[in-house]
Amino acid sequence: SHASLAPQLLGRLSLAAAAVFSVSALIAYAMSWKLPRDRRAAVVTTGAYGNVGNFGLAIVLFSFDDSARPFAAVAMVVVNGLGLILAVTLAEGGLSGFGRALRSPMTLMIPPALLVNSLELDMPLVVDRPVGLLAGAIIPVMLVTLGIQLNTIGRPKFDTDVLRSLTAKLLVQPLVAL
Repeated sequence: SHASLAPQLLGRLSLAAAAVFSVSALIAYAMSWKLPRDRRAAVVTTGAYGNVGNFGLAIVLFSFDDSARPFAAVAMVVVNGLGLILAVTLAEGGLSGFGRALRSPMTLMIPPALLVNSLELDMPLVVDRPVGLLAGAIIPVMLVTLGIQLNTIGRPKFDTDVLRSLTAKLLVQPLVAL
């Protein structure tokens, strides 16, 4: 909320993140369209959704100075917002899922957040202080959560669905990003 990104830069960054996400989703769909709906949904969601939160944001902050935080945060919001919408839509199997995704708390908070930031409104102290405390704790909590997740999932099985997802995520996304 305190970052000062030019609107044009903010738009270009958001468009770039959305393009990488969308193209990889389309490629993952093209590679999995013959699969049953549930498996296709898993391949498309995992192929498009970058781990920008508990891993990506932390790596950016550890690799670059604090000036990179606004750029990483914008990419995280765009990818997480699109990822949530895509995942819920595919899981529900159609337009009803899309409507449900738009009514989720995370997506409902995007328009007010954009409004507050675009109008450069100062949040009341009663809101700003707890949000600031949570923001300072988010990276360590995400890293602990990632460690717990990695510990509980066990060794993944490598099959053609995983290969499809990894192709979209690890080949298509970097190419589109470049």
